[in-house]
Amino acid sequence: VAAKICDLCGKPEPRALVFCTADEDVTNDIARTEQWFLSFGVRAETVNICSEAPADLAALRRKIMTADIIWFVGGRTECLLHKLQDYYLFAPLWAAYWNGTVMAGSGTGAIVLSFAGYNDFKDEGRRDLIDGIGMVDAYFCPHSQDDAWRGFDERLGEELAYIGRAEVPETAWAQEDGTMVIFRNEEEEPEVKVLRPGSRVYRYKRTGGSWVKEEFR
Repeated sequence: VAAKICDLCGKPEPRALVFCTADEDVTNDIARTEQWFLSFGVRAETVNICSEAPADLAALRRKIMTADIIWFVGGRTECLLHKLQDYYLFAPLWAAYWNGTVMAGSGTGAIVLSFAGYNDFKDEGRRDLIDGIGMVDAYFCPHSQDDAWRGFDERLGEELAYIGRAEVPETAWAQEDGTMVIFRNEEEEPEVKVLRPGSRVYRYKRTGGSWVKEEFR
């Protein structure tokens, strides 16, 4: 994954900004993430906004807008989104995106980058859609190989009620673990990388009053 992200970045020594805040700022996880990127020649700096406020928000916003890669880890989506909102980081993230920064994430990270993602609200014991930042104009479901996440199809069907009353995406994606979907722009078809043999990616297309689901290759 990191090697492909570096290729997309196209820079010999890219700088990565890693948000390790989707659950809590765990020292071992932060060190492991930094080492993972370093093994691919990427200078990674972790952003820890879960347990304490950033010492210098202006500096953090500048780092976001000048990073070559921004990576969001997995964990609790609602926690990460709340922190990003609390510190008014949506605007600099969008600025970085429009400036060509490679935005990436796994699980929660992918949900955050989507229009809305199917999320497990651990504190409430339920699963439902949660609004993301929206760099990818699509609904998204991670871990779709697990039975617990298969309510996404039914929940996605309920979204059809909003057609005509709001601008809602015409596509949705469900990824099994061990896959990677790369979105370059709205004109190009996404690229799928299967990192674990047998893992699959599904794309849904909204056609009239229904969704058509197909395995995407």
